[in-house]
Amino acid sequence: MAKQKPSLMHRTLTSTPVLGAVFAIANAYAQRGAPQAQIHIASLSQWWSRIFKKAFCVLVFVLMLDFITDESIATSTWIPADTILGAFPSILGFGIGVYALMFIMPSDFLTFLREKKSEGSPIGPEIVPVDMGYPLITYVLVMLIASICKVFPDTIWLKIASYWALFYGLAMTIELVSFLFLTSKMIQK
Repeated sequence: MAKQKPSLMHRTLTSTPVLGAVFAIANAYAQRGAPQAQIHIASLSQWWSRIFKKAFCVLVFVLMLDFITDESIATSTWIPADTILGAFPSILGFGIGVYALMFIMPSDFLTFLREKKSEGSPIGPEIVPVDMGYPLITYVLVMLIASICKVFPDTIWLKIASYWALFYGLAMTIELVSFLFLTSKMIQK
């Protein structure tokens, strides 16, 4: 059987400097690590269920915060970009360390995941790199947004973006910790 080539759109997106790597990781995450992620762009429903839905919920959360607080995001003296740039490098470092540890996991665990996958489980060994990689790339993007917000501190939509970035990054941290917790429970079994 001949090996399929990536579509032109997929090749174009993944070959774009810097953003291509972000797209490749997000696309693989949207497809739960399926091998097709290397040649096909995930469907809109996959992107929605794995990425856009969370991003949208965080945006709604930020807008609700703005609505229920006395001080508007526009006039707030708190700068989420400072919090992001103070905390997220450490969170990223922790995540990279844990990601590296995942590479030295016992082969028995990966064999266990393969066996469960063959029994019909939706989780297989292909999910490990994407469920670790996507939050890590998210932390980098969150710090990028915070850095841009520091350059243009009085731009209202960037202020909203920094609030969103902070809470989206925290949501991804919860997702990463949840993944690690569930993985450790599987290892214990």
